[in-house]
Amino acid sequence: MQESINSLQYYPFRKISTEDCTNFENVKIHYYLFKIKELSKKKNKKIVYIVRIEEHQHHFFVIKFYPQRWKNYARKYIDLTNENKARSIIYTCLEIILTIGRKNSLASFAFIGSPTNEEIKRGESKLEKTKRFRVYSTFVKTYFSYDNYEHIVDVDKSAYAIMSRKAIEANLYIKQELTNYFDKIYNLEDMFNNIS
Repeated sequence: MQESINSLQYYPFRKISTEDCTNFENVKIHYYLFKIKELSKKKNKKIVYIVRIEEHQHHFFVIKFYPQRWKNYARKYIDLTNENKARSIIYTCLEIILTIGRKNSLASFAFIGSPTNEEIKRGESKLEKTKRFRVYSTFVKTYFSYDNYEHIVDVDKSAYAIMSRKAIEANLYIKQELTNYFDKIYNLEDMFNNIS
């Protein structure tokens, strides 16, 4: 297992802002930005992505990302862009959280693999083992060492957490506290019930 990514595999990124979350108390939102160069015969363009990292209590970070042009789009975490850049986009998100982890050894991370339109249209479970969850899980297992992180997987909710072993050593109850907290703030059934 490695905890670094070759710089040729991810896009250069920068932190653009930090703000207080309006939905949850004592939660900070960190925004990062990176650009993808699209070269085509028609024109050269750059697609900008935003990585939104919620910093919750106990050094617990939840990662989300979307194309900047979808900032106000309700389905920004569901629809696929079909840009065929998923690998480098995921590598970029992983490098951002690895950077946070190198600065804060107590940092733990989580993500939810939202269902795709195709999964919803086929009538598959809206939460269980989504395509995104399967892809993200493969990357996380590769880049987050089991020596440094405990991997906690909830296949039924397509949720994945990697808990810092140093955080667990510092607080033996942290796993249960964060699991309860995560379930409370991310009521996944409600989040995806109205998707059509």
